[in-house]
Amino acid sequence: MRLALSIVTVLVTITSYSEAGNTVYVDADATGPVHDGSSWCSPYLDLQQAIAVSGAGTEIRVAQGVYRPAPAGGSRDAAFAVPSDVTLLGSFQGCGTPDPDERDFVLYATVLSGDLAGDDGPNFANRTDNVYHVVTTHDVSAATVLDGLTIRGGHADGPNTGPSVDSKDQGSGVNNYHGQPTLSNCTLVDNFAANHGTFNDHGDATLTDCTFLDNRTDNIAAGLYSHFDAVSTVTGCRFENNATAGDGGGAYL
Repeated sequence: MRLALSIVTVLVTITSYSEAGNTVYVDADATGPVHDGSSWCSPYLDLQQAIAVSGAGTEIRVAQGVYRPAPAGGSRDAAFAVPSDVTLLGSFQGCGTPDPDERDFVLYATVLSGDLAGDDGPNFANRTDNVYHVVTTHDVSAATVLDGLTIRGGHADGPNTGPSVDSKDQGSGVNNYHGQPTLSNCTLVDNFAANHGTFNDHGDATLTDCTFLDNRTDNIAAGLYSHFDAVSTVTGCRFENNATAGDGGGAYL
């Protein structure tokens, strides 16, 4: 089943993007002398650097590789806090390839990982260092886009302060509060939440052609939790092997 899913993804989601507005580049494997984010061969090495300098209308292009919101030993509160009106695009070949702007969501995967120590094991082992939330989209507009990203290794096993951004037990992959982000061609995989979902939608998110795979929770909604008055729009998404001890392995509305 996973092989078939990968093949379908390659066929229907490869997309090219033209230069438009302010574009910032990120490639963790770049070796050139300049790292100011201005081109594929002068990119930022750290995605957090690109996010820090991004404003409305910025497009961040991220090359293949693994990106973590903090270094090993860093705070579990760290997350990729995506600003409003920013487009975050992953799965590019990057510098040193025949076409650095070529995208393939399988061959050139851009992985946003909550595993700060890089030691995650099977069955959610070695997760005590993992961040609570890999990505946050708080108060963002509908012009905020995440496309072509794999989000994995979030481990929301922290305190519950109710329906609040301060709760650390929900939204392990993406925690969305009062935001309207659009996620396309994203894979949320191998995330754990004690309470509500690898995607906790406490806003009005739009999910298109995304995959929820192998996520777990102790309570409800291992995959998507559409919270209270949230309006979650879900089109062409796949939910596979998400498990919970409560209700709504794939989704809970």
